[in-house]
Amino acid sequence: YPRFVEELPQDEKVLYAGPSNLKVFKVAQLLVNGMGEAILATKIEQAGKPYKDFDLDELMALKKHGLTDKVVMAMMSATQAVSVKEEDMREREELEALRNEIEQLKIRLKQAENAPASVAAPAGSAGSTVTNCVAQLAALEVCSQAPGLIRPICEIAAKAKFPCN
Repeated sequence: YPRFVEELPQDEKVLYAGPSNLKVFKVAQLLVNGMGEAILATKIEQAGKPYKDFDLDELMALKKHGLTDKVVMAMMSATQAVSVKEEDMREREELEALRNEIEQLKIRLKQAENAPASVAAPAGSAGSTVTNCVAQLAALEVCSQAPGLIRPICEIAAKAKFPCN
């Protein structure tokens, strides 16, 4: 909201929600001047910008200011769509960070496998098992930070890639 909005009565603050070219007060004016609600609802949804998560008092204020259910539902839908997009973007960023971390772990594991003979253990030996166990633990730690259904898939992949008895 602009600064002066904080000075307004609660039921008028809601008039300043929304994108700059489609604030609630502008939409209300357009409705009063005969613009069709279906056209306005479509325009609101196409804008792809959020309004706000209206509480019940704000919904009553919107009705008081002449907004129709269809238009208010379009505002709520646009807000929800933006929230979903933001959440998807956040999950993608987290997944990308996890992928990068797994790649770093793979590099460190390769370095450990290619270490001089005095440091690395021969394949099939107890040292090789230890290396796999350490790698599995590290991978499982990364998996524990994965969101939603990605976590169990990550854990299965970590256990398959780094078997540890």
